[in-house]
Amino acid sequence: MSTGYQQNDPDRFLVNVVEYEGHPLALRVRPSADTAENRRAYSCLLLVTHELAQVLPNGLPESSYNQSLTGFDQDVFRFLESEGDGVVALVETFAGKRTYYAYVDVGATFKARVEELRAKYPEHVVNVSHRVEVGWETYQLYGKLYPW
Repeated sequence: MSTGYQQNDPDRFLVNVVEYEGHPLALRVRPSADTAENRRAYSCLLLVTHELAQVLPNGLPESSYNQSLTGFDQDVFRFLESEGDGVVALVETFAGKRTYYAYVDVGATFKARVEELRAKYPEHVVNVSHRVEVGWETYQLYGKLYPW
């Protein structure tokens, strides 16, 4: 993976495009998210999936549309990480969808935050799911499949 990652910057992501099932899969990974402190604090995986409205035949978003999503992307991060209730560990763009993988406090309520996001961006289709992941299994799997 590449792009300006600095070891001491907790907000930096590694970015790469890999191939999965013959199609491009774009990943943004935050290696600094995986700490003992975060694993203790955040034992629930919250997935926020945005169905992209303008995609190329390969499933990635059209360039100008992707650029128009900057504010939405920032707000997703803000909603998921506000109040210290979670950390976005990776973002996957594949097959017309962008999924934000956030490890969150199992006791935190994200329903109101997601509804606020949906209200602010009614033009975007956003789906949410969650599951308990004490060992950050999904993050570990991505690390094995696509080492960073």
